[in-house]
Amino acid sequence: MKVFLSADPDALERAISEFKNTATVEAEYGDRTVFGSVLTLCHHGKWAGNPAPCMHNEPVGVDAIGLSHIDLDALGGVLAIQGRKPEFRHFWMTAALVDLSGPHRLPDILKPFDEETAEALKDRINAFWAWAKRNRPPTVKGSEVKEVSEYIYKAYEALTAILNGDEDLLEDGREFEKQSERLNEESFVECKSGVIVRVSPEFVNMFYRPPKSLGAKFEDVAYAVVAFNTRTGSITVSFEDSGMFSLSAVKIVQELWGPEAGGRDGIAGSPRGVRMGLKDLYDAAEAVRKALW
Repeated sequence: MKVFLSADPDALERAISEFKNTATVEAEYGDRTVFGSVLTLCHHGKWAGNPAPCMHNEPVGVDAIGLSHIDLDALGGVLAIQGRKPEFRHFWMTAALVDLSGPHRLPDILKPFDEETAEALKDRINAFWAWAKRNRPPTVKGSEVKEVSEYIYKAYEALTAILNGDEDLLEDGREFEKQSERLNEESFVECKSGVIVRVSPEFVNMFYRPPKSLGAKFEDVAYAVVAFNTRTGSITVSFEDSGMFSLSAVKIVQELWGPEAGGRDGIAGSPRGVRMGLKDLYDAAEAVRKALW
């Protein structure tokens, strides 16, 4: 059973069309979805009512699987199709909700569980994120298609060890959580009118909660993050829930910097290859606050 990865829907469709029995997992590209001949697991956009792929449990006899990206949710779907998804119901429920709501919502997702169960789930989710950060999936550009079965098996082995309580991997997850909180602290500039401004050489738009060191409460979640990347010079605007206010991040950045700026409603950025400045960061933050209020 081969697994193919591509950022181009036409290229992925061509690759899997060479096989009779196929499945796709989160092969969604905006409004376009690539369908498998036997099974299609997708749950975004117009398919939002479908279960997350990682909640699928039945093996499926196919010759090839197509993917647009590889994350924990997609991995769970692929492993289920292959018949080797590790059993851990609460873990996969948590992974599904994180995929829908974002990593910053993990504390909220774990609230219904007792303290011991919540801690075990948090450690395992963080352990997988830590492993995935060290073991990036193969990159695909343009119409490139890559066969990624070897990576999927490597991820399966790591995930199985994590769910079985491998202490070294769990400790990596705890360290990952500490590093994430440090990055939250170091990148934080201000939180004003529900908009957090951040500056960092790393991607930090997933941090919708202010740092704990500032006395942020468990429930504190900003509406938006505007971040300046000092390494690339790019500015990224993201909304915790763009649908709440019917807002579009891509509309905001294009009004600021023209049609070369791009993205989607939930997250968008400045023109590729153009180095922005701190004034641009200020302008973007003000534009987001104005759109919100």
